Amino acid sequence: MPQPEKWHPEIDSGVHTLMVLEQTSKLSANKAVRFAALVHDLGKALTPKQDWPKHHGHGQKGLAAIKKLCQRIRVPNEYRDLALLVSDQHQNIHNAFELRAETIIKLFDKADFWRKPQRLTDLLLCCHGDIRGRTGFEEAEYPQAEYLQHCLQLANQVDVQSIIAEGHQGAAIKSQLQLKRTERVNEYKLQLLKK
Repeated sequence: MPQPEKWHPEIDSGVHTLMVLEQTSKLSANKAVRFAALVHDLGKALTPKQDWPKHHGHGQKGLAAIKKLCQRIRVPNEYRDLALLVSDQHQNIHNAFELRAETIIKLFDKADFWRKPQRLTDLLLCCHGDIRGRTGFEEAEYPQAEYLQHCLQLANQVDVQSIIAEGHQGAAIKSQLQLKRTERVNEYKLQLLKK
């Protein structure tokens, strides 16, 4: 299945997938990470032929196919959940520097990186492998990883107890927590822009 040569000099999506698996395997021995890398572009197989070589929304289109595959071959839940996350979010991760602070916090909420920070690391490993899994990009750096790890670290420094001490209760605690986390990430983004 063809892909735009501008982004994928190897053109064939099957070749790209095998290159991503190879590169991800160099970055991690974690089998869940390798499985997620293998199926991250499954949605490209669902792109109508008349839309080739573009595959808009392939990450989201692939979610149902990944669920079905995982159920059929009895993939462990941990593998399935990471594969779904990578398929759904890899384009956002690649575009991390363009995302608004609010969007980054929503992504962190959706994936529950607050309680499961290892999931962010695993997602970033897959995305790094995805970038390197293209002809001529095998040694590419992935600054998005450090950036998003730092965003999570900053957002995690927001103290819930201080929000409660300010007099917030119930749902207002969560709203203030999201607001303060967003402010931290936004300040960091602004610092990077000044450099």
